[in-house]
Amino acid sequence: HEFRGVFREALLGALASKLEPGDVRYGVDVVAAQQQQGGSGATIELGGGGGEAITCRAVVGCDGVGSNVCKSLALARPGFAGYSAVRGVAKFKAGGMPFESRVVRQILGKGTRAGMYPLSSTHVYWFVCFNSEEGWAREWRRDGGRGKEELRGEVEALVRTWGHGIREVVAATPSEGMVAGAISDRWLAPASLTGAGPITIAGDALHPMTPNLGQGGCCALEDAIVLADRLAAAIDGDGGDVSAALRDFERRRLERCLPLTVRAWAMGFLLQIDNPLVCAVRDAVVQNLFSPKHFLDHTEYDCTTG
Repeated sequence: HEFRGVFREALLGALASKLEPGDVRYGVDVVAAQQQQGGSGATIELGGGGGEAITCRAVVGCDGVGSNVCKSLALARPGFAGYSAVRGVAKFKAGGMPFESRVVRQILGKGTRAGMYPLSSTHVYWFVCFNSEEGWAREWRRDGGRGKEELRGEVEALVRTWGHGIREVVAATPSEGMVAGAISDRWLAPASLTGAGPITIAGDALHPMTPNLGQGGCCALEDAIVLADRLAAAIDGDGGDVSAALRDFERRRLERCLPLTVRAWAMGFLLQIDNPLVCAVRDAVVQNLFSPKHFLDHTEYDCTTG
């Protein structure tokens, strides 16, 4: 299997380059979405205090784990997985990276783990996951947070005795390049009622999963392909049933993503264990029996047939 890391900015730029200027409206929150009477369309309410609303033929809520469109659909909020994470992107001078730029690393501890993923010869994406209370991450977002340098200090304390380059990577990360978040997911069966009429959801709004398989963003890209395919089939001729196409999309995507969500949760549960004896057994299994040969078999998925 092949690993490739990309900057979020580069990915968004590549996608936006295929659109016309003005197609994307930035800096505006979607507060709510509701069906119009008769189910012929939907209305979205925008934030900003102006009370602006937009009427449209369909709504696709891609507004993340804390989706307001999900709230409009009365879906359960994602459940806390028991741990939080700090993520960042470190920047090194040419030749200054503390390990080979083609190496992906994971370091396992007791209730804490870290990972590093080179994005280029000078930039490394990294994360540190650790068991925590659910509200831990909110402290860093409330009223501007307690300060990114203090956040860096907490992360450095978690890995102060670790090697393999993680301390150097954290130290080389600009303060503004670090983010903290609670890890959560939601399990929805394919038959679950998710969307309603011409309103649906996609990405983390539809299938939030823990990051242990690295598939959250990848599944969102799959969503786009499947959604486009279902909608194209529905509106190819006059009178296409958009609502039925959206329900078919949701079913197909939940069939794909529920097994990934459960597997990611199970992996996170095992990797976040803090019992020393269990960790010793886990480490022995990983070192002597684990093979990454089939670790990414779940990525072999054809969006046009799934």
